[in-house]
Amino acid sequence: ALLALPLPLLHTHSALALVLLCLVGGVYTLAQGARRETLLPWLGLAAVCGAAWLAQMLPTVLAQSLDGQHMLRLHFNWINGQDDGTLKDNYFWFYIKNIGLVYLLLVPAFIHAKPKQRWLYGGGLAILALAEFVVFQPNNYDNNKLLYVWHMLGCILAAQLLVDLFAKVRALPWRALGLAACCFAAMFGSVLTAGREIFSDYQHWSANDIALADYIDANAESDALFLTSDSHVTPVFALAGRRILCGSGSYVYYHGMDYTDEYSAMAALYEHPNEGTLAAWDVGYVLFDSSVYGKFADADESWYAARYPIWYENDGCRVYKIV
Repeated sequence: ALLALPLPLLHTHSALALVLLCLVGGVYTLAQGARRETLLPWLGLAAVCGAAWLAQMLPTVLAQSLDGQHMLRLHFNWINGQDDGTLKDNYFWFYIKNIGLVYLLLVPAFIHAKPKQRWLYGGGLAILALAEFVVFQPNNYDNNKLLYVWHMLGCILAAQLLVDLFAKVRALPWRALGLAACCFAAMFGSVLTAGREIFSDYQHWSANDIALADYIDANAESDALFLTSDSHVTPVFALAGRRILCGSGSYVYYHGMDYTDEYSAMAALYEHPNEGTLAAWDVGYVLFDSSVYGKFADADESWYAARYPIWYENDGCRVYKIV
């Protein structure tokens, strides 16, 4: 219980997955015969976590789910859909392509498994059923955080089947060859993905970005507020750790944080700057770089250049200090 208490705020999807696993585990306990010594641990865990989780979730997760942002809704087969509402693939073919050997082995592995293993995987099936029919946040893709737990339990089940099958092969070379072939089939897609990342040539940060971050780290006040684009990799925040007016909407926006005022102020200060808005938000520094012009093609840097000194400059950016 102590380990699980912070889960709703640390990782809400893991908390939900744990609830479903424990629910199936509790049903298994009842199926074996309701005895006080076996039921009390489940009831104690439910009581302690239930009280603490409710206190955490009422003002945050539950409030956000019911505030009209469509965080909680029915949407079957969401993972297989496209923006125009059509399906990418047949339901089963989609999972075969994306999970591969483990998915193909799930049914025989479940039949082969011992009763306790089936019950454990039953918790995974409960997660799959819920995650396939219900979306818990505006960003559909985040339901993958639930499916990862189901997939992990499926890997355990499939691995047990393969180990037991190849244990019956007496010739060690054939056993090793068969297991190696299964590992290759199950993992080669991941190897290709890692290889793509190793040989890719994109950069999060350039040398100019690093130089900017170093200068900010050494010379800017620790509580300084910078006007930047809302890029999630802006060096001001990601490398130098300084506050920015508006961060990326890709993260906690989908969990109920309203960025509307900050985003509107950021856009206004780049496209239609004025001293009143700068003072209202207490902006100390204004950055112009490629991400700013990529976001705001009509950014009015000349307005700042006419009024404020350049605090820092390199080949990739200019920073004006608001004085």
